[in-house]
Amino acid sequence: MTAPKALKHLLVSKTRLKLLQTIFYLPNEYYYVRELTRIIKEEINSVRRELKNLKTAGLINSEWRANRLYYWANPDSDLFRDLLALVHKSSGFGQKITKNRQKTGQIKYLIYSQNFIRNMPNSGQDLDFLIVGRVIIPEIGELVREEEKRRGREVNYTVVGQDEFSMRLKNRDPFVVDLLLGDRVFIIGEPTGL
Repeated sequence: MTAPKALKHLLVSKTRLKLLQTIFYLPNEYYYVRELTRIIKEEINSVRRELKNLKTAGLINSEWRANRLYYWANPDSDLFRDLLALVHKSSGFGQKITKNRQKTGQIKYLIYSQNFIRNMPNSGQDLDFLIVGRVIIPEIGELVREEEKRRGREVNYTVVGQDEFSMRLKNRDPFVVDLLLGDRVFIIGEPTGL
């Protein structure tokens, strides 16, 4: 079962699922109720009820600013990192890559940096994600452009073949070692396979 389908079965409320996918996809963003209602296309009472549930569970924070109550992901929650990884596997760029595997090629690993998952600005030198496998570059490029538009910033990524990645791993290439020892999330593939 794919990650999006598994989440639909795991989470009973489709409104809650949509809220988690919206709030945790760009966890540094702040949203007010009507904005969320427009984004996820659900009834306002349902959105309010699920925001209350998520707040009670400690997954999101809220604060009044002027005359609006804003909500955002709670980075102090014990489930914060897990929800970030889960949401990125089941929605947005990760979902598009997984869904379009026939178009994008044979991807062995898709590894995100924590800065990318948290939507933190990068210095221009930081790597947002690494793709390992035989991929069709124009298809990946198109999906990256969509993601750049969604995030409002340039996305830095690298694509390497499986043989090159294995060789770099074997030779303890600093680029690969830093990525694997750093704060990263496997969207496709598992670290146990390395």
